[in-house]
Amino acid sequence: MSGSLRVLFAAAEVVPYAKVGGLADVAGALPKALSGSGLDVRIIMPLYGSISRKDFGIEKMEGLLPLAIPPDGKKAVLWQATLPGSEVKVLFVENRALFGRTGIYAHPRTGRGYDDNAQRFSFYNRAVLEYSRTGDWVPQIIHGNDYHCALIPVYLRMRYGDDPALAGIRTVFSIHNLAYQGRFPRDVFPVWTFPKSWPIPWELWNITGRSIT
Repeated sequence: MSGSLRVLFAAAEVVPYAKVGGLADVAGALPKALSGSGLDVRIIMPLYGSISRKDFGIEKMEGLLPLAIPPDGKKAVLWQATLPGSEVKVLFVENRALFGRTGIYAHPRTGRGYDDNAQRFSFYNRAVLEYSRTGDWVPQIIHGNDYHCALIPVYLRMRYGDDPALAGIRTVFSIHNLAYQGRFPRDVFPVWTFPKSWPIPWELWNITGRSIT
């Protein structure tokens, strides 16, 4: 697909690998349709402990060293497979401490959202951008979906604004369910590397310290 528009589709859940709701259905179908129309599309998602590498033919990406993810250098190992029924490459971000558990957003037995969801998905967002600057395949558009990908445009401007490798990337952000907003307390700002002085309206944050998902 030399010369085709390169689109990186970022989603926390994708059929048939992991599903909680309708987001996964869209994330498994739309990239396939875009690829069929001539675009060069890849998907990137976390590699959860519930995803079988064997069943889906997921293999470690050869020749790509683990990515050191800012701000503390935690490692992300990238794996890949092909979306069934298509030519779309699916990339999986592995960090077992963050994504090795079987639940996607919450503990599968209790249903309680993970206390570290802010850390998990900010790590994933930074991994999307760190992958994009490796030079293996640089997207022209990153399409993020729901709050799990909401920091991608922010980081792209805040932390990578002077990076020539990412200078031409544009972003699209889709909201599939407005009820799930990923609300966190202000004390996660250091995790996200945001200054606490930012004037974020207090009503956007809850007092539980946990994501509402």
